[in-house]
Amino acid sequence: VRVKEGDVYNTETATKIERMTRELMGVEEFIPKKITSLYVGMNHYDNTADGLMGEPILGRISPETKEDFHAVERRVAVNPLGVGHVVSYDGTATMIMAGIADLDLRAETLYKQGVDKESGTLSMDQYKKWKIDQFHQSLLRLVDTLKAKEEDENHVLYFTGDRLLAAQLTSMAREQVPLAAGAMMLLMLGLLAGYF
Repeated sequence: VRVKEGDVYNTETATKIERMTRELMGVEEFIPKKITSLYVGMNHYDNTADGLMGEPILGRISPETKEDFHAVERRVAVNPLGVGHVVSYDGTATMIMAGIADLDLRAETLYKQGVDKESGTLSMDQYKKWKIDQFHQSLLRLVDTLKAKEEDENHVLYFTGDRLLAAQLTSMAREQVPLAAGAMMLLMLGLLAGYF
């Protein structure tokens, strides 16, 4: 999430981070404990009379005032995952990272459990490919949904990752390869007709 004007330490951006983090936590293929953002996965630790207490940087604070956000900014500054990792050095961008489960292992388990009707009609390798393709399609829909809901005149969303790249390439190939093959076939027929 990049903020065009100001920094990420404001109510609107914090709310967006929370909503997007919760949305990612609802995806089965994402490992909830491997989702890291200002909302979850980045703990701030305090020494108290009861011992060392840890809490998410944004998760329990619900900052509202400028002073609350200065406290959040200080927490980010001293956190090993803070500045330079989850938050940019200039404070205008923050990242939400999500770890994806082993899709092959997950598909293999679902295949053995016979959860989908496809597990009865496909071989295990075909089922794995089908299941990964289903995930790629849902990942692209999730990206489109998040962009539509969360982007505005002051916030821009960027998405990266090897699974997302694979999903985009697969989607492009599905759309472009038949078109390119058809155009190539017409070109070849035209060249052959002109040659003879």
